[in-house]
Amino acid sequence: MTHLMEGYFNNVDDAIDPEANQRALVGLKLVLEGLPRVLKDGQDREARRMMSLASTLGGSVLFYKQAGLPHLNSFSWSNVMDHGEAVAVMLPYYSVYYAPNISEKIKKVAELMSIPESKNLIQDFVQGLFEFYKKVDFPLTLKEFKNFSEDLIEKAVRDASQNRMKLEASPRPVPPERCQEVLRTIIEGAYEGKIDKIVNL
Repeated sequence: MTHLMEGYFNNVDDAIDPEANQRALVGLKLVLEGLPRVLKDGQDREARRMMSLASTLGGSVLFYKQAGLPHLNSFSWSNVMDHGEAVAVMLPYYSVYYAPNISEKIKKVAELMSIPESKNLIQDFVQGLFEFYKKVDFPLTLKEFKNFSEDLIEKAVRDASQNRMKLEASPRPVPPERCQEVLRTIIEGAYEGKIDKIVNL
């Protein structure tokens, strides 16, 4: 799911493969429907096929388009969570930061998630992601992970600050002079489960 959504939100590489965004949306639709079914019944062969195809589509999207900022933090936290867990838990919070630059793309994903159109698109989008995470029994915040401590926030800020290429290629670039402030605000938001300070960045 994260590979598909991060690839879709990437607006830097859109011209490399014009069909990648459409594949991402198809894959996301498959995940949103198939993952809850697979977790409910591992013998649901149709749902397993859906997830297999979604995984393949995710790989084909990231072959042409870079992953985004959620991928920055996973290496800093490899001792307390899996790579996939790290990128997924950060996805809603980095999406809030991206929002001013990718509002139309967020609107498309919100439609896939059956989120009604409203005046507060990003808040409803994040809430929709949270509802999906609850459905598949996935944490909404960093502090829900066993052994995650607040010093790991500073570790992630330090590590991510050194990856200038990724920060500059983000759907909403992170200015070098505000790098630590922006990253710390987003990661602290993910720790507490709050987006208000991220919205104001």
